[in-house]
Amino acid sequence: MKVPVKRKRANEVRIRMDDKEYATYKSKLVASHLSGNTFGIKALTGISVTVIPNSIELIRQLKMLGNNVNQITRAINFKTQPHASVVEKVGKGMRELWQLLSQCVVDGR
Repeated sequence: MKVPVKRKRANEVRIRMDDKEYATYKSKLVASHLSGNTFGIKALTGISVTVIPNSIELIRQLKMLGNNVNQITRAINFKTQPHASVVEKVGKGMRELWQLLSQCVVDGR
């Protein structure tokens, strides 16, 4: 005997689209990196979905910077001098991140 699954969102909605509408939906969905469900709910509730070009690269840069800042913080907490190369990496990473963000703004996205 199947036990019914309790879902937070128990209601299901199906819609029909022509080829052009479906192509638009699919391209926006792929660009957003969201699930179809999340994308649809955001669209219906008026929450804007912002697509940032180079988002994978931005995330990589942020992770790298976070790791380097953690190393600097750890060194300061242990009352030692952070290694110069780590500080240089943070500076270089900040410049690269700024360039990526500037490109997003210049591209109008």
